[in-house]
Amino acid sequence: MAGDSFVTLNPGSGGQNMASYQDASNYQHQKIVLETETPGSDPVKVNASNPLPAAVAGTVASGASNTNNPVKVGGAYNSSAPTLSSGQIGDLQLDSAGNLKINIVAGAAAGGTSSTFSAAFPSTGTAVGASNGTNMSPLLVDGSGNLKVNVAAGSVPAGQDNTAFTAGTTQGLPALAVADNTASVSNAAQGNEGVLKMTLSRQLRVVVDAASSGGLSYYNGIQPATPAATAVKTSAGQIGFIHATNNNATPVYLKIFNVASGSVTLGTTSANLNLEIPGNTGGAGFVLPIPCGLSFGTAITIATTAGIGATDDTSLANGTSVIVTVGYA
Repeated sequence: MAGDSFVTLNPGSGGQNMASYQDASNYQHQKIVLETETPGSDPVKVNASNPLPAAVAGTVASGASNTNNPVKVGGAYNSSAPTLSSGQIGDLQLDSAGNLKINIVAGAAAGGTSSTFSAAFPSTGTAVGASNGTNMSPLLVDGSGNLKVNVAAGSVPAGQDNTAFTAGTTQGLPALAVADNTASVSNAAQGNEGVLKMTLSRQLRVVVDAASSGGLSYYNGIQPATPAATAVKTSAGQIGFIHATNNNATPVYLKIFNVASGSVTLGTTSANLNLEIPGNTGGAGFVLPIPCGLSFGTAITIATTAGIGATDDTSLANGTSVIVTVGYA
């Protein structure tokens, strides 16, 4: 393209020069030069470094009355979000229905209200609410900023009554007790819950109370002169106490077997427990409480003999002179 030249308009009438340029085909084209000017300065040509200011219809200066039509803002739908480089202009992003997509990536002064995990706690935040099933409701705190929580039902991990227990899986809650060294215990109303009590040294206070059901079962029998294996319990169990009396002048021996009675052969089968019952023609004996229970994994079988050996089956000197009572579970 040739350089600028000037053509005189209406030369016979004192016309003015017109700026023009000549193209490659030697045609002359009128050249119009636009300039901008600010107060107190010379005009400057419009170029890449001095763009022409544009007033868009519908724009209003900040703080002025809104008397014009607004300018619509558009966006672009992308199935995948575009990746921009620093300084580039990007479109507002829409979903396939035309809804504006907003992703808050930083909080406080950086814009938005989100926070970053493991970062310092922000000084500003967004109020948090929850649904009451229909409407939005605020979460509440006390005067110290503690969240106020009222657990109505179902939120506390706990075992359910009369369900199978699985070690390491079934959840439960630790039980607390009130420290109280006083001997008296106030009554609770029928059907009400009550608080456990403990001593100041954290020992749980327990009072053994009588009940119309539960507790130990019992065997009570006069021992025959000829020893016999007698079943107290035909399956596994525990012995809670033994009471025995002997009217013979000499001691006799209570033998206890962890074997079913049909499998005990007196004189051959060795007793698991061999207890002496002192003798006296006026009566002698013993009471043996076993608070924790003495466990027998197969059965509980007894026999009373006059011999001290674990397999001795010597007959008693007098019949109907020895009584044995066993409390068991």
